Amino acid sequence: MYSKVYLIADGKLTKIGVSKHPSKRLKQVCKNGRIIITCWLPFVAFKIEHYLHKKFQSRRVKRTGDGGTEWFALTTLQKGYTIVLLWLLHNLVMGVCIAIATAIGFIAFIT
Repeated sequence: MYSKVYLIADGKLTKIGVSKHPSKRLKQVCKNGRIIITCWLPFVAFKIEHYLHKKFQSRRVKRTGDGGTEWFALTTLQKGYTIVLLWLLHNLVMGVCIAIATAIGFIAFIT
């Protein structure tokens, strides 16, 4: 399951994608890029990626090669919005996972 949404920066362009291994993906799509953020978002990673691609459709830049349609010329504000959104979603998912694990632990303890 591809459960990590990531942003890769390469010069003035940003790639929004989904992968099991974003660091490996980085090496596949660009030589001088860097990962800005990676967020574990199981079950919704593709929906979040689709949302962001649609939101920034007007900023899309076509590049050749693998993943060439997922690059965007985002403004600093748009990058910041995306980073905060992914960070909040990641923490929401982690909070739900912790709550479920706590509930399971409590049920196991009382039974």
